[in-house]
Amino acid sequence: EILGVTPALHLHYEDEEGAVRVAQTNYPDMHSLGDVTECSETQLRPLVRNAPAISHVVHCTGPPCQQVSGLNPAGAGATGKRSGLMAIVPELGKIFRRAFPDCKHAQLFEMVASLTRENQVYYDKINKGKPFRICPSGLGWVRRPRLYWTTWKIRPQAHVAVEPSARWTTLHLRGTR
Repeated sequence: EILGVTPALHLHYEDEEGAVRVAQTNYPDMHSLGDVTECSETQLRPLVRNAPAISHVVHCTGPPCQQVSGLNPAGAGATGKRSGLMAIVPELGKIFRRAFPDCKHAQLFEMVASLTRENQVYYDKINKGKPFRICPSGLGWVRRPRLYWTTWKIRPQAHVAVEPSARWTTLHLRGTR
């Protein structure tokens, strides 16, 4: 939305009814596909046939964070029942590449910035690299730091300060509040 891009096809995997309602309210044209563990080429093929103009696919993923959040010291960690869904992300990427074989593919994985080093190392391995840390507080009054693993490079530009560190690269976004 903020980029002014309208997706040709918006697919959404979620099995919690409340979360599906929120997503459908915000994105009424999305296709809700249910439980992500049921993702398959067979499920995706009819959708691909109905959207032949698609040239780029961005895989946006973010498993539930409650089990890895620093706000939950009793969390099960990255391999917990819900947060462990991260382990299937590489296979999901393969399924989407097979279902959309003529498209360019990119990956965006989001997670809370409060996760422990141990949990982050697990996510770093799956995502094959270290994340970017971004907090919207430089653009508004909300402080909500998040980690983003991407398959594309971030280029230096106006209003973005880049600060590398051992765990992540922080991107300081600056704008008018």
